[in-house]
Amino acid sequence: MVVERPLGSGTFVRLSDSYLWEIVYLGFPIPGEKGRLDVHGTSFLMAHEGHTYIITAAHVAVDLIDCPFGVRLNREDNGLGDIDYIDHTTWYFHPNNSVDLAVMVYEPPKWAKVNYSKSKWIATNFKLESKRIGPGDIAYVIGVFQKMRGKDRNLPVVHTGNIGAMAYGEKLITNDWRPGAKEGDIIEIEGYLVQVSTLPESSGSPVYVRRSLEVKGGVDVSGDKGTPIRTWVYGSAWLLGVWHGDWDTEEKGVVVGANTGVCTPAWRILEVLEREDLTAIRQTANDKRQASGTLQPQKSPSKKRKAL
Repeated sequence: MVVERPLGSGTFVRLSDSYLWEIVYLGFPIPGEKGRLDVHGTSFLMAHEGHTYIITAAHVAVDLIDCPFGVRLNREDNGLGDIDYIDHTTWYFHPNNSVDLAVMVYEPPKWAKVNYSKSKWIATNFKLESKRIGPGDIAYVIGVFQKMRGKDRNLPVVHTGNIGAMAYGEKLITNDWRPGAKEGDIIEIEGYLVQVSTLPESSGSPVYVRRSLEVKGGVDVSGDKGTPIRTWVYGSAWLLGVWHGDWDTEEKGVVVGANTGVCTPAWRILEVLEREDLTAIRQTANDKRQASGTLQPQKSPSKKRKAL
């Protein structure tokens, strides 16, 4: 018998619904229509050292600088979508501006039903090696589906595929999103290749990967002498990265189909979160909490999970 653990750890390939609660939509509120949002991209909530953030792609965030926008979340009381209006915010980008990541300090409103991705579940290089994660492992991109965004509530879709290549270190070509770039300009980025079909507006989605576990001592009972065979089951899910988008180019006559995309490695998120200014913001907030006697790490609504 297989028992599903919180956050999908176990031998199920299905993700727990708690992953969906991490997803929030970014865009521009539609005037006169309560809870309606002109969606610009996907983002997700992350908890790090007792503080919470919105994580998305830099090419999504650059259009939300110095202008009002909305964050749509589902309500706890009725499940419908509602908008947290942001008049002004500061986006924090990676020191290397070719890394497609952006972070915003954010505490969800009390009415929202949310969960947080945890920074400790990021697939660092050490985790990738020790968990033997690589090409062929199941990958999930969780975000907006352009053809069915959800009229009255967020309705994130789980796009399922697999890691195509751990191609970090190779140069991949994409449109240049950086301020000052002209239409048609290109930029070289690095990331993992994931074979999965998505549509625009899924940029900024979290990409999870489920590790494979080899079962030792498997035996082929059909043989006369019992020939050992190698078998695997599915294990825990780890945050592989942040979805950049489909890599679709005809550069030098090479065409890559739209069912292949680029995933910015999740360990790059830590490099943003550990910027000096964000570290200072956390320290200042901790000092204030300590002075008021309320220094307690923020917790997500889900239970702890056991990794396999």
